[in-house]
Amino acid sequence: MSTINVFVSSTFHDMNDGRDEVSGPIRDGLNAALRSLGSRVEFVDLRWGIDTAGQPEESAEALVLRTCAREIQRCSVFLGLTGERTGWVPRQAALSEALSGLALATSDLHRLHADVRSLSNSSVTGFEFWLASRIKPSSQIVLLDRTRTSTASPTVSKWKLRGSGDARPESQHDDLGEAVRKALLPVLIREANESAERLTPHQRAAQLRWDRLSQVFLDRDLLVEHICRLVTEGQRVVLHGRPGVGVSTVWANVVNALRRDRPVWSAVAGLTPQTSTAPGLASQLLDDLGIPSEHEEPDLGLV
Repeated sequence: MSTINVFVSSTFHDMNDGRDEVSGPIRDGLNAALRSLGSRVEFVDLRWGIDTAGQPEESAEALVLRTCAREIQRCSVFLGLTGERTGWVPRQAALSEALSGLALATSDLHRLHADVRSLSNSSVTGFEFWLASRIKPSSQIVLLDRTRTSTASPTVSKWKLRGSGDARPESQHDDLGEAVRKALLPVLIREANESAERLTPHQRAAQLRWDRLSQVFLDRDLLVEHICRLVTEGQRVVLHGRPGVGVSTVWANVVNALRRDRPVWSAVAGLTPQTSTAPGLASQLLDDLGIPSEHEEPDLGLV
């Protein structure tokens, strides 16, 4: 089963609920529609996966921007969500540095470096939108703008699909799920069909064989649900597997699911000296909670 990667771009704090919906029920609905085509969608959400602990501010900023740029290029489709916030503004020099890791022809890189100078006081989200518009065809870009009616109680949100160069008309929707499905599903179906057409008979047979061997991952949602139930019951869970089989993805989806109805603290163990031991993780948790580290180490239900 082929995977269509979709990069999700938005500010974080005001779009957390929307990102959770995209990576949860919206993804599930899209995958159900794509299953007959032998494809599935995976949303790349960089709320997870960039560890900048212990790095100087400028180094952390550069790492975030380089990762964003590489992932935008790697993913087949770009989904941009805009709201009322603009997000944090990095150094101008960091925007140019982020372009250096892209796999582009030298002439194209020179053009991007020249154009990026026009992004004065641009936020990270603005940079992501700009980069997608420069390196991807409009047919692979979906942009949705959120507007809120504050006079209503509760506040009413509407999502507007921007028109694009491939003749997609502008449209407005009351529900994010409906907006994403109507705007994104035709793009994903086209990507799935084009992917299938590029396969040779040998590649198609190999793909079918891999699908049978990895059938368990079609039931990943059931696995995530089971892990969430264990954690809710107070049990500790350890996920393990060979590199590349999706352990990190399962972990991210578990944390995402748990966050919907409770506060969740998470840390990627082992990536920094502080998070390489249980006492180190406990100390980091205490620091994040504002509790002096001399307090007794808490009993953590680590996932």
